[in-house]
Amino acid sequence: FNRCLERAWAPDSLEVRFEPPSLWIRGIEVPMASAALTYYALYAQHRAAGEGWIENPRAGAKPDLRSDSDSLRNEFLALCDHLSTHGKTTEAVRTKGISDKDLHNNRNKIQVKILEALALPGAISRASELTALAAAPYLFESQPVPGKDRNAFRIRLDSELIRLD
Repeated sequence: FNRCLERAWAPDSLEVRFEPPSLWIRGIEVPMASAALTYYALYAQHRAAGEGWIENPRAGAKPDLRSDSDSLRNEFLALCDHLSTHGKTTEAVRTKGISDKDLHNNRNKIQVKILEALALPGAISRASELTALAAAPYLFESQPVPGKDRNAFRIRLDSELIRLD
């Protein structure tokens, strides 16, 4: 029970560590596959820099890999190097770019892992509701992109509470 209280009163913080690659929320390590960690680091990097909105690509659109205009792809690949993310995900992004489906699927995986890591024991009254409240700042919010038929997403947490190192 004391550990639950410590979690509840811990100050908000989000840290993506490059060595060893890991995600820490409120001082709690959030176990996550390397690909999902890299996608979350991408959102964290954007949010730490300010407003942090990442516009979803148009559904079904193919990224233009012939130019450097695909900056999201390039940012992701740079984070792959920092987080030692290799294999299928890195190769797919390198050759195919990042699709709306990639972002959507990884946001869902990330949400599950954060909720699992911050979960309170079921014996506590309203545990799932309290877990959702504790996790909310670390999850995603969305807004429509003006003039386009898609949304932009970002981590809810204030930018000054996010560290990547």
